[in-house]
Amino acid sequence: MSAIGSVIATPHGPARILTIMPGVQTEAGQQVSRVLTTPLSQAGTQAAGEGDLSQTERQQLKQLQDADRAVKTEERHHAAIAGAYGGAPQYQYVQGPDGKYYAVAGKVEVGAPANASDEETARAHKAIAAAATSVASPSSADYTAAAQASRQASEAYGRFTAGDGRGSLFDFSG
Repeated sequence: MSAIGSVIATPHGPARILTIMPGVQTEAGQQVSRVLTTPLSQAGTQAAGEGDLSQTERQQLKQLQDADRAVKTEERHHAAIAGAYGGAPQYQYVQGPDGKYYAVAGKVEVGAPANASDEETARAHKAIAAAATSVASPSSADYTAAAQASRQASEAYGRFTAGDGRGSLFDFSG
């Protein structure tokens, strides 16, 4: 199974990174089965209110908030365009200077159904290619996933038309 997603640069400094996996539901509606964390340095263990933050920390917080918004918007878009061929978005979180967690990277697992016909496989890979490049700034991983999906769609389409005999009469638009 492939993945399409994004990675956004984060401010430098101590951080706890969480990788959210599909499974159990969180309060925000995200599906989670396990949470992986990296250790948090001593300097970043205390949560601070926004009023207690230095100018640098406020800048970092703004960058994290912007990244969170961008990553979640992009991954929801990937998932929506992939439709039935995509899974739920998965995110990596960083703890900000205010003690809250912000998404800084994400991905959506995509794939054609197992044991699908050549026609369905072609349609699935066409949808996956569209989903991978449907965002404002596709990543290199998005372009790679799109190229791979396009190649697999062409192969499946070739098998379908070779066995079907319809050739150019096949409507591959939807």
